[in-house]
Amino acid sequence: MMWFVTGMFFLVVEVVVWTLERGINDEEAPLEDNLSLLSEESTLSTLGCFLLIIWMSVVLILNSSYTASLTSILIVEQLSSHVKGIESLIASDVRIDF
Repeated sequence: MMWFVTGMFFLVVEVVVWTLERGINDEEAPLEDNLSLLSEESTLSTLGCFLLIIWMSVVLILNSSYTASLTSILIVEQLSSHVKGIESLIASDVRIDF
């Protein structure tokens, strides 16, 4: 669900920035060429720049959150212990050094 929402936000931001920039740029190009506006041309409007800065911040937060969650899941799986209590430790005949 998170990936779907992120993808939808990406499309909404791209359409909004494209709409904002289409009013400023006088060059008329086919729709297929204009869909790649964010990757090929610089933004000219202040509102478009502000929207892109917010979007980049959201992507950075999502990326770091996903990385932290994945890391914690992998570490917790490795830290599981077979010792359930003092009884299981006594029954295992494992030497304990102090």
